[in-house]
Amino acid sequence: LAESSSNFLVDDSCSVDKYCYMCKFEDITFFKFRGLCENLQEKIDRRYLIDTEILMNNLQKGIVWTGFKKSRIMLDAVTNRWKVTSLFSEDPIITLANEKDLPTGVTQWNVPEGICGDESTKRTLFLNSCNFTEFACHDGDCVPIKARCNGENDCPDESDEQNCQTLYWEGGNKDAYSEAIPPRPLDEDITPKLLVYVNATVKALIAIKELEGIWQSKVSFEVTWYDQRLFMQNLKENDNLNILKDLERKELWIPEIIFGNNDEEERMVLDEKTLLIVNRKEKEGFPSTHRDLDAAEIFLGELNPILYRRTYSS
Repeated sequence: LAESSSNFLVDDSCSVDKYCYMCKFEDITFFKFRGLCENLQEKIDRRYLIDTEILMNNLQKGIVWTGFKKSRIMLDAVTNRWKVTSLFSEDPIITLANEKDLPTGVTQWNVPEGICGDESTKRTLFLNSCNFTEFACHDGDCVPIKARCNGENDCPDESDEQNCQTLYWEGGNKDAYSEAIPPRPLDEDITPKLLVYVNATVKALIAIKELEGIWQSKVSFEVTWYDQRLFMQNLKENDNLNILKDLERKELWIPEIIFGNNDEEERMVLDEKTLLIVNRKEKEGFPSTHRDLDAAEIFLGELNPILYRRTYSS
């Protein structure tokens, strides 16, 4: 190792008196694929480093990303398309569907038919350099994962505010869930049935009919319960950012409550006046699986209750 005048160590032979320029990296930058299905990940690596040794010894090959165990990303000089190959062969395992200066970003790749459990020969993958505490913007920028779906555009391309669902279905969890079946209680040793908490607040008295013994009021109902079958994503401390969308509301089990103190015996309804909110209790979530194209912060249904809120007048 030869020490330079800038107090950097240059990894080179001391017997060589002719030096070429080198890039300076403040830190090691890892590039990672998102969107790989399980079978693809058995064939190619998920994490890569720019191979500086190949770059120094063979400039004609250009930039090559080398994986940690089994594959590398390189440009095919014949087709002018990026490909992922084995470390021991330049035959492509997958190839970029279109010509592109670099393989980074959200791109379509040609994959072996049926490798991801369907008949498709295309797969959308996302090669980026963001770490597990960050959200990778589709233009390559990295922002804190907590900035995703916070109601503000933190990414230059605004990709952090796209696909902002609250419920998180991964690995077939949605197929196993039934909105017709109530969740199990959190602690079956305490009670064999799910605890549902109901709070009613009288907002106003609308009318009183003394002779008929009837009074009409405006009442705000809040119903809270836990569903440990669920996972949520990107929850915020501000509950107004955790409101479930219309399609998500239809996928949930919701307790049925009958108001027996009125003539019609009304039931709790789910309509446009109803809010379904996830009340975040967890301080920190955990990273979503790398099989997802976009990173998310995941929270547990057993720790973050669902809140039903609606005002009734009867």
